[in-house]
Amino acid sequence: MSVAICPLCDAHISVPRSLLVKSMLFCPRCDCLLQIVSLDPPELDFPLELDAAADDPKLGRRGRRNQEKK
Repeated sequence: MSVAICPLCDAHISVPRSLLVKSMLFCPRCDCLLQIVSLDPPELDFPLELDAAADDPKLGRRGRRNQEKK
């Protein structure tokens, strides 16, 4: 397993070897949606393409749920 850094909160995130470039994951600390942009070395960034339900890539699962309730 490799380790990458969250571009928002600088948390160290374990990236499983089974994931590929363009795979999505959430930061365990700040809960933002991230995309794998490189595997060697592992690098994460905010996704460029999101579905219509996700307006802001920095809003994690909890942020989108809270926004929907308003």
